[in-house]
Amino acid sequence: MSAMDSRGREKVKTSEFIREAMGHVEKGWCKGTTVDDSGNVCMGGALANTMITELDNRVYYAAKFALMNKVRELGWQYITLMNDDPLTTKQDVLNVMEKAALSLEEKGE
Repeated sequence: MSAMDSRGREKVKTSEFIREAMGHVEKGWCKGTTVDDSGNVCMGGALANTMITELDNRVYYAAKFALMNKVRELGWQYITLMNDDPLTTKQDVLNVMEKAALSLEEKGE
């Protein structure tokens, strides 16, 4: 039986939350702003959009922490610095998000 939140909804795993956020990036990615005029999002904006859908701050912060760890493994101090670097591509962002999701899945999260 799946765990339920306080509203009686099935809890979303952190890895699933990140994968949902990846969908926002796949639809349209941007640099230099959380959300641009066309609705494209940066990595942080994708997390924020997913939090609005899921309404679960704990999963949002767990996802953000997992992404920060993966970004730091690549030598960046912050998600924003990696996302906004002139050499970073949309695929780079999706790759780091996928790596974070896989790490969480290995832990059952």
